[in-house]
Amino acid sequence: MKYYLFFLIQFFFLINSWGQKQKCDNSLFTFPLPEKEKACMAQFDIHAEGVNHVNTFILAKMTELMYPERLDYQLRFLKDSLVGDTLTSTEWLVKNTQVIEENFECAFKARFAHYFKPEDKVSFTFIHKTYKDNKYKRI
Repeated sequence: MKYYLFFLIQFFFLINSWGQKQKCDNSLFTFPLPEKEKACMAQFDIHAEGVNHVNTFILAKMTELMYPERLDYQLRFLKDSLVGDTLTSTEWLVKNTQVIEENFECAFKARFAHYFKPEDKVSFTFIHKTYKDNKYKRI
């Protein structure tokens, strides 16, 4: 369990030579930061053995939001200050999605950057892939 965080950060956040740098439109993915989430990665126990509830929750949250439609929904929900759901339907969300492959890295960073302390110096990089002929190919 102690190396899960290391591998997760390696996979999701470290610079990858195949990734493409994006220009982030920060205004699209701004929301009030939940106080309980600020610097919550400090609670992650890299030496945990067995099941650790804090580690499990943080990893589950990050894993869930690797799906663009879930990330888009959550960013919209947070932007509305958790007051209520303003989305009319799932079909509307699919047709009007803000999180797409081209800006996924920016959206993911906007959602999770405050999980880390500023001195942690974490970088977020999306590994771009395309689906072609039933095989993933790096672009």
